[in-house]
Amino acid sequence: MGVRHLANRLRSAGFVFNFSSQLLANILSLLVSLVTLPYAARTLGAKGFGDYNLVLSFSSYALVFSSFGFTTYFCREIARLARIADAVNFTVSLRLLLSILSACGLWIVVRLAFADSEELQILAAIMGLNVVFWAFDLRWVFIVKEQLWRVAYMGLVGQIVFSILLFVFVHDSSQLKLYAWIQLTVLIVPVILSNIQYASQFGRLRFSLAYDKHQELRRESLPLGLAALTVALNTTFAGMIVGLCLNTHDLGEYAAGFKLVAVMNQVYVLLATVAVPRISRLYVANRTGLLQFLRMYYSVCCLAGILGGALLFICARFFVHVLFGDQYAQTQVLTQVWSLTYVPLNAIEVFVLSCLVPCNSSKGYLLSLIAGAVVLLAGVPAAALSFGLVAVPVAQGLSELTMIVVGTIVIIRRLRLTGSEIATFFNVSYLTREILDRIR
Repeated sequence: MGVRHLANRLRSAGFVFNFSSQLLANILSLLVSLVTLPYAARTLGAKGFGDYNLVLSFSSYALVFSSFGFTTYFCREIARLARIADAVNFTVSLRLLLSILSACGLWIVVRLAFADSEELQILAAIMGLNVVFWAFDLRWVFIVKEQLWRVAYMGLVGQIVFSILLFVFVHDSSQLKLYAWIQLTVLIVPVILSNIQYASQFGRLRFSLAYDKHQELRRESLPLGLAALTVALNTTFAGMIVGLCLNTHDLGEYAAGFKLVAVMNQVYVLLATVAVPRISRLYVANRTGLLQFLRMYYSVCCLAGILGGALLFICARFFVHVLFGDQYAQTQVLTQVWSLTYVPLNAIEVFVLSCLVPCNSSKGYLLSLIAGAVVLLAGVPAAALSFGLVAVPVAQGLSELTMIVVGTIVIIRRLRLTGSEIATFFNVSYLTREILDRIR
């Protein structure tokens, strides 16, 4: 009994240590970004910052196609294996081949779309290298092996090295290509560290495409890849359309403002990170407890969305002026429109999507993402071309609302909620009383 108790304590301590180290690293990384991002935006100017983010949007799709879900599949498989070397070798080898093809595809697409812009083509080539280097990133192995503190320090070291190089070498808008080269260190440093650590624990990587479950790999990876592609659409498509339909100066202002919005999203994601394990346990064990927890979680997300939106609306002028400067004239208005539309809805969308997978509804999760992506694909170009940059956040808000509606319908059907149970989620006094009871 004593040995078993000690083992449980050690596992519990390991979980707390992994979670706290990851949380601390995320906070430090966010603080570093709050310094480096405004510096880069001010130094490069709205147009240069927009040029970089336009090509970055294209490169995000190259990253999706360089794995298309099979890395997630192997994360699950490797967690079940005692010897992981063969599976990791196959994963990295396949990622390398697809990454080279994706990087070439990225450059070709940018070359065709922007034949008159040599600078954008050079940026695409540099980001293509980033796609290829990503194939050798082994941090996912340490996530599977529950060594999150290693993942945390690798990413943080990369951010610190990037920050030093940025402040030392980038001083004006003519150094956009140099900025892109320096940005590679955010990935290259963790790649080097993860490979050194992997070699010391599991041996050196070897190129191998031998695998005996190709049919299962294709079957399992396809829905995961579609989900990853849909997530990429939901997060980068609006910025890409701003750059294509309007201009890269507007995209620079859009990207600067959306970074402020992304800070709020990180808060919501942190809430989801804490809530998802609890939802998974309660779903199979205690329906009454699950509904109580979901009501509390929903209330906290709503409160976070309202407070986050209000804070961003009130402080938008201060944040934009201090962080980015007067050259980002439209960013303040954009940020305030986001604070009234996208920010509060995004909190509820995170709640809905984070409930779907733990409740065994991966298809509902994918369906919600696809529905939101369809609205985004139709709404953002129409809004940008008809009403200009300021209307884009409204289209994004409609996309969030669509995901909320579709996901909520799936949750209601999955949990077989009655009308009275659904009503409790909209009863403010009931929700407030339940939160106060939990606090007491």
